[in-house]
Amino acid sequence: MSSSCPQCGWSRVDGAHCPRCGVDVARYRADLAAVSALPAPAVEPAAVEPEPAPEWAARIDEIVAAADQAAVDTRAQAEQRAEDRIAEAQRAADHRVAAAEEEAREILAEAGRDSDTHRARAAEETDHLRAAIDERAREAAERGAIPGGTERNAASVADAVSFAAAVDRTTRLLLADAQTSGGLLIAVAAERADTLVAALRREATPAADVIGRVVTGKPGTIAVV
Repeated sequence: MSSSCPQCGWSRVDGAHCPRCGVDVARYRADLAAVSALPAPAVEPAAVEPEPAPEWAARIDEIVAAADQAAVDTRAQAEQRAEDRIAEAQRAADHRVAAAEEEAREILAEAGRDSDTHRARAAEETDHLRAAIDERAREAAERGAIPGGTERNAASVADAVSFAAAVDRTTRLLLADAQTSGGLLIAVAAERADTLVAALRREATPAADVIGRVVTGKPGTIAVV
């Protein structure tokens, strides 16, 4: 039975050799079978190079980095501005304290020089003090409308405040009234008092009046005469 040549494809090979190419058909087929049985060689995978980032992605990174740096700069600048303002406020406060201390020293010095006239001024100051209290407040207090805080205020300063016998209980309590938001007292030299009061009254300032004076005596005490 004839077969084809495995090498050249001649279709009629009756013997051991191909009449066309002369190959040993049996051996050639055996070699093909041996080669087919060999394991396939390992193939190393080809290295894949990463694709370069697109240009817009790099630009986004730059923008983000710039924004981060700007935030850091802004925070640092804000902190510096805050420190500068605190320092400026402290300097202004120190200046105001120094000015107030100097004015207080001047007032005390003038009060000491004028201490000989204290008794002559006492009656006048008493009249001014009574005039400075709103009569409607006095009427309410005399009817018993006195807050508990007022009585506690009066008790808390009892050791530091002395009253003349002519100062009634209602006046004493009104001077310690807990309902006021805090009266504004201005201390000036005695010779400037009348000028200041006149100026305040021209500006329609409520209760602009002379109510007392600073004199030589025990520090921290008040005498109501």
